[in-house]
Amino acid sequence: MFQMFGFGGVKCPRCAHKSDDQSGYCKHCGLTLGAPRSEPVLRDNRWVPGDDELAVYFGVSALTGIFTKTLRVPATTRAYILQADKATEVPQGEYEIEGFFTRLNHLLRNQNAEILITRSAALPVEFSFDDLHTAEHLKVSARFTVAIKIENVAAFARHFMTVPGVVSIGAPAGGGIRGQPLDARHGRQRRPARATGRTPAERPETAPGLLRPGGGAGGNGRAAPR
Repeated sequence: MFQMFGFGGVKCPRCAHKSDDQSGYCKHCGLTLGAPRSEPVLRDNRWVPGDDELAVYFGVSALTGIFTKTLRVPATTRAYILQADKATEVPQGEYEIEGFFTRLNHLLRNQNAEILITRSAALPVEFSFDDLHTAEHLKVSARFTVAIKIENVAAFARHFMTVPGVVSIGAPAGGGIRGQPLDARHGRQRRPARATGRTPAERPETAPGLLRPGGGAGGNGRAAPR
């Protein structure tokens, strides 16, 4: 799903090997260059998003390249492997290489793959609106929380996983609105978009229908005069 283009002289975020490989993968460990620098994911092989992260995604030149050490998928995580536009969920647990490919025997161990690591529970995103006024000129404030999780993995992959990256809670919004909007950050060495018939400028940075509120009604809020 990721398109691999030249990253001459780039250091791998996992093994720090400097690579001139035009494929876009590290020649030493097979990780996609420009992958997000997540210590638990890349160094400890514990697939878990950060506290403020909705999703982490990267690729490997061969699926066996995920086994730098024992793979751990904790209960707080939902993890997926994408090959040939098909997503396979990795059950929670601990895996050694042979047990992994015995359990998920339809996966191709020597083929490239993309990894999506997201959360089992929804990510709460809080918003606060101050200095609001009613029609009666009363000052009010409003606070609400929206719980967000990934439901459609295939659609998320099409819109977001064109380069390795992470979706996390961004910086607070300005203009009197204190919030934590979601922010999609990609590797510093950006690649052209996949061949979809659209240029990067035409490709939407976010797809509102993909990230759906969790927790029933999609959040809660309150407004109170002051």
